[in-house]
Amino acid sequence: MMLLEDFTAFSKSGSVEALRIAAERLAGELEFERYALQFVTPKLDGQHHWKALCNVPEGYRELWHKPGGGKHCPVMQHAKASSFPLFWNRETYVEANMLGKWEQQAPWGYGTGFIVAAHLGEDKHVLVSLEREKALSDTPEQLTHKMATFQLFSTCAIDACVTVLAGEADPKQECLLTKRERECLKWTLESKTAWEIGVILSIAERTVAYHLGSAIEKLKAVNKHAAALKALRLGWIN
Repeated sequence: MMLLEDFTAFSKSGSVEALRIAAERLAGELEFERYALQFVTPKLDGQHHWKALCNVPEGYRELWHKPGGGKHCPVMQHAKASSFPLFWNRETYVEANMLGKWEQQAPWGYGTGFIVAAHLGEDKHVLVSLEREKALSDTPEQLTHKMATFQLFSTCAIDACVTVLAGEADPKQECLLTKRERECLKWTLESKTAWEIGVILSIAERTVAYHLGSAIEKLKAVNKHAAALKALRLGWIN
């Protein structure tokens, strides 16, 4: 079972090696063989600079890094166009009439997985993915839980990529959050829903949602998980 400490360590990775170790360990705990953290930034010539931290197998590396390969991949096309996480499998490629590509990559550990992209502005992007060869045998409820866990994983990864791969650490600043906002974010990191947090704090669910929304705005985060992790990294919650 993945614990808050695992995500905390991941989010606070201070070097490329620490980030690699944390990503590989958490991917394994989620029962995935492959992971990739990719940071894309613009270059002066209009092209893009690509930094990747991944465990692509040696025999597949040339194809994985092939320029323009994403144009013929429905998964990468989704990531390019959307910030919503995607669970994909063989059927994703069948529906896109690209079964041949799936058959080529699956034996290397790319048969199914999750992917999400964060489009950060200024033409900067972070892609986070987890993959495995064999199909998942999860029930719909288990798959929903695994997707939720992946979203927390990806939030940590995006946060760490911006800090480690891009070298854009947040400056120290005074805490802007109220006590209730900090409490709601702390329980969010414990995977509690707004309703559960309301029960714990003896406040209404909509009040929890208000505090989380306020915290998201103050932290300029994309969602409550990103806000909680940013607050954690800044030392505003512990």
